[in-house]
Amino acid sequence: MGCGASAPQPALITDEHMKEMCHDCCSRMEVIVLYKAFSDSGRNIRVKPPPCVQEMRDNVNEFRKMADELSNAGDSQKPASSMLGSVMNAATAAAGSVAGGALGLTVDALDQAVTAFEKPFRNISGDIIMKKKDEMIRTYIDFIRGWEFVDPVKMIRGEDPKTNQRESYLKVPKDNISSWLARAAGKKIAKAIHPVAEEEIKNHTITNCWNTLNEAYNAAHTAFSKSVADLDSRGIKKISLDLDEYITEQIVIEIQKMMGEEEAHIRGDPAGQDVDRGDFYKGKPISFARIFSSRYVLYDSDYEDWVNGK
Repeated sequence: MGCGASAPQPALITDEHMKEMCHDCCSRMEVIVLYKAFSDSGRNIRVKPPPCVQEMRDNVNEFRKMADELSNAGDSQKPASSMLGSVMNAATAAAGSVAGGALGLTVDALDQAVTAFEKPFRNISGDIIMKKKDEMIRTYIDFIRGWEFVDPVKMIRGEDPKTNQRESYLKVPKDNISSWLARAAGKKIAKAIHPVAEEEIKNHTITNCWNTLNEAYNAAHTAFSKSVADLDSRGIKKISLDLDEYITEQIVIEIQKMMGEEEAHIRGDPAGQDVDRGDFYKGKPISFARIFSSRYVLYDSDYEDWVNGK
């Protein structure tokens, strides 16, 4: 035999095996970035007050204008003004407790109560995650592991993962898996997380604040509707909100953003990222690093390593 004979080339990974590996590694990427997103116990997660709070503030300004008009009206309007005052007294007395002091029995009380309600949102996510972190992570992981990642090869390695693997990989958006999961499953994840967070949210100060404020606002709405004009016909509605559902959804939105940022970092340096996390999760660090590589060509032997837990 001549010395120039070439060694047999290893067999490239099959499309079926690549899809299987990539699907698993999409899930693994999301587990890894999930842990990183939760690493600060929610201190960097900020939940914004619901949009209806700004709507409430705008409507309170309309209430103030109407109250001013009543106070300046002639004697024929005084009974209406008196009735309005009695209802507002009861409503805004409750609102005063939200702001933490005697706010006065005026429309200004509602305005101050709205402002006071916004403050607890600065810490709500951290308060919830600090108490429910482990349960939330496990629920999140169970969801991720049961989720179908559509076209996982394209998600990880791009449009042309075999012939132009480097160029193909580098063209993939850096947060591709996390952003896709957020779009496809964000609300479903929030629904899964909701039972875990619900009790803590209901017992949190923010819920009592909201219930008191919302009751006061809707009482004022009723009073003005009876005394001044049909507010519904003017487009000013009573407000209702499922607060714990809103907070849960917003926490998930913020977590998914952080997961996307972490994914971008890991794609640039995947080595050593997929580690064991107790008995319920075993890492495959070698396979993970190969899948998320712009230079590494996948072979059947890589599939065998992955099957064997490497």
